[in-house]
Amino acid sequence: MTLSATPPGLEAGRLVRSAGQRLALARVAVFVLAGLVLLSLFVPQLLGKDRMGDVVGFAGLAAAAVWVLLGFNAARQGRRVREAAALATLGRSDLAEQRALATLEGFCLLRPVTLGAAVVLARVRQTQGRHAEAARLAAFVLSRRERTLTGGKRTIRLLLGESLLAAGDPAGASTAIRPLYSPSGDKDQQLDLDEALRLLSLQLRLDAAAGQWQSLYNALPTSMPMVELL
Repeated sequence: MTLSATPPGLEAGRLVRSAGQRLALARVAVFVLAGLVLLSLFVPQLLGKDRMGDVVGFAGLAAAAVWVLLGFNAARQGRRVREAAALATLGRSDLAEQRALATLEGFCLLRPVTLGAAVVLARVRQTQGRHAEAARLAAFVLSRRERTLTGGKRTIRLLLGESLLAAGDPAGASTAIRPLYSPSGDKDQQLDLDEALRLLSLQLRLDAAAGQWQSLYNALPTSMPMVELL
């Protein structure tokens, strides 16, 4: 599956809008299905064995069946997204793109799966040098409150900063990575070694782009030990 005939900017915008709509639909679907199942459990007891109670009970059973089917579909798409993430890591961007797009263009009841597909596609776009698209996808994921199936918020924020810088927006890149410097006791916000090295590399490039040579010089004592780890 490919959208190569679509202009890059339009493709990213369309995917983001479509993903947003599907995420909203998934939220509504969960509430509706859960509501129908709960009604089927309590309403027949209140109404007794009349026609209305039977109708509500049948609706609840139907909702439960749909929920199970959508759950199986979500599990299948979750495996597909994990496979796409692994393929992207191995450099198989073409296959990773196909799997990520298949999930983004379909419906999944589990919102983290949809967001995970967007993360994988952002990584692929970055690898392909389509940095503006990668940045738009990463910004979309960061704007959501849900967790993602693949990629943590720190990694996505780094991807956003790198893509914005490559796309010619150093100011936006600086703004994107600023939260990574905020002191926090939250383990989710603590950088691992790979992320710290990526952040260091990105910050050095930002300083160079801004002509902040004094900052580069001052950073040498702390930068060199980390660079040696490479």
